[in-house]
Amino acid sequence: MRGYIPEPIPVAHSEAASSRRLFVDMRQVSILSSRYLSVIVGDFGYTLLLLAQAPMVAGLICLRWHNAPATPSLYFCLALGAIWLGCVNACREIAKERDIYERERRIGLQIGAYVVSKVQVLALLAAVQCALLVGVVAQYVTLSASLVLIYIALWAAALAGTAMGLAISALAGTPDLAVGLVPVVMFPQILFSKFVLSERYLRGLAHVIERSTITKWSYELLEELTRRHQSVDWAQALSHLAVLGLITAALLSLCMVLLKLRE
Repeated sequence: MRGYIPEPIPVAHSEAASSRRLFVDMRQVSILSSRYLSVIVGDFGYTLLLLAQAPMVAGLICLRWHNAPATPSLYFCLALGAIWLGCVNACREIAKERDIYERERRIGLQIGAYVVSKVQVLALLAAVQCALLVGVVAQYVTLSASLVLIYIALWAAALAGTAMGLAISALAGTPDLAVGLVPVVMFPQILFSKFVLSERYLRGLAHVIERSTITKWSYELLEELTRRHQSVDWAQALSHLAVLGLITAALLSLCMVLLKLRE
């Protein structure tokens, strides 16, 4: 793989020592994160393409809302854009390293350390993308809340999207299949939103799916933060942020389980 930098992975020398280690070996995380960051920086063209997606999405939003007020649908599109960016960033990142991952698993690589190293680097990438997304949109559309708060909400949505992308990558056998699965997973984020049909029509399984989507909680967080002429209900906003955190943790756990099952 282009940019791959071999570096020894520290391993426990006995099963007893291994059992005493934390769930995530931070020495492995440090080495893997450094190596992965070097790979990302080394593949400058691909990284530039990922970064360019954010201003492209922002440009389309600005084109649609140029000379128009910030509407609820604008914030839904911002949330959806952040989720998309996170998911696309991550969807290939495990599948493309399948051979390297399997070889290093045989010499003691921890699944948790491997996944956490991916999240660290991809979270940094998402942070830059969300800054570009908010910065460009704010130049042309008057947003009705602090840009810092909107940025935090979008970064939380992008992190959940990143976790979803990593789960897709762990499930898929090849990078091409992983990329093909992204629209399949993203479509329900739109279909089961209240922008398609009112929430009063959501019953049974549809209601369960709607409550499990990242778009629901990220949009409702933005909705809370951007209330006009009303103070923010911080308890409600923090609860939405906490749910996004739980969804992210659940998707990362699913990613680890899928990696374990493929062994």
